Amino acid sequence: MYDLQECVEKLNDYLEELLPGVDGEIDIDMSEEKDDFYWDFDYDKRSYMLTCNKETGAILGESWREGTKAQYKRHN
Repeated sequence: MYDLQECVEKLNDYLEELLPGVDGEIDIDMSEEKDDFYWDFDYDKRSYMLTCNKETGAILGESWREGTKAQYKRHN
């Protein structure tokens, strides 16, 4: 089982690959459900939703712009 701190560390690694060169802070909203932690934020005219599965630690992500939707996935 992965706790919040472990998932945040994995999320940071994921974001470094997904958004290289980010300079500054991003305002991220976090929520928790039974099996997953969720993070939502907007960056560079895109909306992002990322999840960390508590059992596997897998990070999955989606991002979209108005009128389009692109998925980003990383398998651990």
